[in-house]
Amino acid sequence: MSSREQAHPKPRAAIGDVADHLEHIRTAAGVGHVGIGSDFDGIPEAPVGLEGLDKFPAVPDEPSAFERHAVGTRRRAGAH
Repeated sequence: MSSREQAHPKPRAAIGDVADHLEHIRTAAGVGHVGIGSDFDGIPEAPVGLEGLDKFPAVPDEPSAFERHAVGTRRRAGAH
């Protein structure tokens, strides 16, 4: 690893990032166009929280950015 890579490590994607992307696809193209798969033999590292197929069932439970924003907006508006 170069000194630059050590000083500025590449950020790792996490399960929340995957949920955000899936939500964006659902919003832009519709739920019928959303899919998830794996390519564990063709990627250098998996998103944090999705290191194996056994982790995939957690994706629907991960709040997307849209859901986190909506909850925050409702809380700021006084709703619970």
